[in-house]
Formats: sequence, C-alpha cells, structure tokens
Amino acid sequence: MRSHYSSPMFAPARTGAVLLMLCVLAQACGGRTAATDDGLESGVVPLEELIEFEPVVVHATVGDDGEVHTQMSDLPSLFAEANDYLRAFDYENSLRLYGLIIDEFEVDEFVRLSHYNSGVANEGLGDWTTASEHYRTVIETWPSTEDATYAMFRLAECHARLGEFERVPALMDIAQRRIELTHRELMEAHLRWGNALLEMRDFAAAEAKFRELISRNDMMRAGWDPESGDARRRPLDDWDGIISQAHFGIGRIYHELFSEIRMVLPHAVYERDLVDKSQLFQQALDGYLASVRTGNDYWSPAAGYMTGQLYEDFYFDILASEIPDHFNELELEVYWQELRAFLQPAIERALRLYQHNLAMAHRLNSDSEWVAATVESVYRLEDYITSQSGWEQEQLLIQDERHPRSAGYSEGMEFRSERGTPHAANTSAR
Repeated sequence: MRSHYSSPMFAPARTGAVLLMLCVLAQACGGRTAATDDGLESGVVPLEELIEFEPVVVHATVGDDGEVHTQMSDLPSLFAEANDYLRAFDYENSLRLYGLIIDEFEVDEFVRLSHYNSGVANEGLGDWTTASEHYRTVIETWPSTEDATYAMFRLAECHARLGEFERVPALMDIAQRRIELTHRELMEAHLRWGNALLEMRDFAAAEAKFRELISRNDMMRAGWDPESGDARRRPLDDWDGIISQAHFGIGRIYHELFSEIRMVLPHAVYERDLVDKSQLFQQALDGYLASVRTGNDYWSPAAGYMTGQLYEDFYFDILASEIPDHFNELELEVYWQELRAFLQPAIERALRLYQHNLAMAHRLNSDSEWVAATVESVYRLEDYITSQSGWEQEQLLIQDERHPRSAGYSEGMEFRSERGTPHAANTSAR
C-alpha cells in the first residue's frame, strides 16, 4: 500500500542493540568435510555443494519489564515486522527495524523500500527534514524505479511542510514526465505544483496550473470508455479531493487578491478600488462554491467555511475604509451608525453561511478541523451581532488608520491536505 502522504521522524537510537551478522551453517559450528573421488578427505566443500544462506540479524532491546530481549530475524521477517509496526503507527519501532535493514543488509530492494518507509514513518512523527533525506536517497540511488517516482511526490510534500515551496515546481515537472504515472498521479503533480505557486504568490501561474488540471481531467472524462478496464487512465470524479482542492485553490487566489485591496481616499480611487474588490470577491466566491459543489468530505466544508470568511473580510475591509480627516465627533458618530447599518447584511450573510456549512458537513459526515473552525465562527458572530462586542475598539483602531483584523483565516489550517491522494508505505518487496 502506498501513499503520497506521510510524516517524518527522528532516526531512532538503537537501544543497546547487539548487531551480529551470522552465517547459518547446515551443521553446527564444526568444519564440514567431503569425500573426494580418491577416497581422501578434504576440508574443502566442492563448489557444486556450496549453499547460500540467508543472512540474519540478532537484535536486542530493553522491554517494559527492564529485561533485555533478543530476537534473531532473517531479512524478510525483519522487514515484515517493521511493516507491522508502521501499520500500527508505531513509528519509533518501525524506524528501529528499518534502520537495521539499511545498516546491516545489502539487498537493494529491501534497503530501497526501507528508506522509503522510513520516510513515511518520519513524516508520521513530523520530522520532515529526516523524511526528506530518505526520499532523496531513494531518488538518487534508484532513479529509474517506481519507488523513486513515489518518493518525488513525498519529497514535494516535505518541501511544502518545511516552507520550501520554491523547490516543488521543478520536482513535480520531473515527476510528471515519468511514463509510469497514472492519470491520477499526473493530476496530483499538477495540484502540488499549483499549490506551491500559490504559496509563492505567483497567482497567475498558480491559477493556470489549477485550471489546466481541471481541463485535462475534463478531456480525459470526455474520451473515457468505462468498459476499457484501463484503470490507469480513469478520470477523477468531481468529488475527488484533487479536483475539489483545485477549485479551492482558485478561490484562495482571488481571496488573497481581494484582501490586498484597502479602501482609501480620495473618492475617485475609492470607487475604482471598490469595483476591483467586488469583482475579485465574486471570483473568489465562484472558486469556493465550485469546491463546495464537489461534495468532498474535507474540501467542501473547507470551502464552505471560506465563503463565510470571505463575507466577513468584505465587512471588515469596508468598515476599515479611510475616514475623511475633517469629520468632527458628531459626524463620526453618524458615519459609524450609517456604515454599520449598510454592512449589516454582509455580516449576517457570513453567519448564515457558517450555519449552512455545519449542516453540509453533517451530511458529508465530515469531522475535519474546518468543522470546528465553523462552530467557533458561529458562536463568535452571534455574539458580535447581538452584543456588538468589540465595536468600539474596532472604531478606535480604524480612526488610528489601523485595520481591525488582518486576514488570519489560514492560521492553523492545512491548505495542502493530502486527503484523497494515493501512495502510502510500501509494505512488500516485489
């Protein structure tokens, strides 16, 4: 089972491990003799009788009872045991055994898979740097293998987690040229590439990559014959996480551009910026709603949350408009009353969208972090609207030419979630 997600971890200390490479002989400890044709005995085994024995390793660990426990394992058994630990999310023990294989054996396939799976285990522990090292080893040492292709996708995820977005496009450009890629993997390469460009704020290139992804999948669907049995060329369904996230990414691009516009005087500039801001608002909303409509259990609630956030941002961006400096105290009081009355439908719309998002998430049986964020937003806006909590402080900040809140919707959220993409650990040597 393979996956393009994972998680890093530290290289385990081999707790008092006793490492002994043994050659298991057919007869215990003594030298073997063989009769020759002339009846003489020799201490040399004829070449045709030489037997190759499976190397084994003896490893010792200290158990919970404080006792030292030793175990002798051959290579396949050791690899299988490491895989069992990995499946059980016992990353430390899986790394300990994969490390033994890497250090003590020279069988390429097992060593290669142990490096790959060590990357997966390290990702599980959040050690993206060590995971990267294992994936690079697979790519550089066994470049023509399928595992090297999968390692490219995992390495791209590690780069993204480490904030090294500039390293992702070139890596995905190489990956997409690999002839063994399925259609799904090709779409994932485009998605990772687009997400990296978005994080680098190359918005035009990011949008082009997302739209290319969607267009390629549409063309694949148009020519798809369900009876062909060619699963490698199967188009992605709209609800697939890759398609849903591509629409979400387009929404994010226009949301970011929308948030960059601050409403300032003079009047002519204000009017022009308001037209631009309104257009960007609609483009962001279209992207998010397209993601909502896919019905993906992770990205649809994420996009639903962002539609509410978009209306909130509109409310606060207009509220934070530059105030004419000639207003006296009475004029300021009237200004705030009129402006808040004008903006009231926007903040109420945000609240309704959050409430609708909770209903949708329930239907999709989603339990992602976006659901918890939506619940918090519902309570926060209900209090904000009914009790006018914080209104006075916001007005003082705006009069001091400060925005009452910066765009902080991305804090703590995972915009590069690997939900729905292929490739986990390799748990069998072929």
